Amino acid sequence: MSAARCRRGPTEGGATPYGRAEAGWRRGGEELVVEVLVPPGTRAEVRLPGDDTPLEVGAGRHVVRR
Repeated sequence: MSAARCRRGPTEGGATPYGRAEAGWRRGGEELVVEVLVPPGTRAEVRLPGDDTPLEVGAGRHVVRR
């Protein structure tokens, strides 16, 4: 069985049929810090400004720094 996919905007969060999903960002000095929470059994694409290739992540909490 393949994992479900979840789409959220840059500061959205909330309940999904699979659990809570969250996305947010902040500036950490000169770097961009993006934090996402992906519910169990799902995957998410993290798309960063200026980067045409999305980063695909699985369930759990992830922090991406650029």
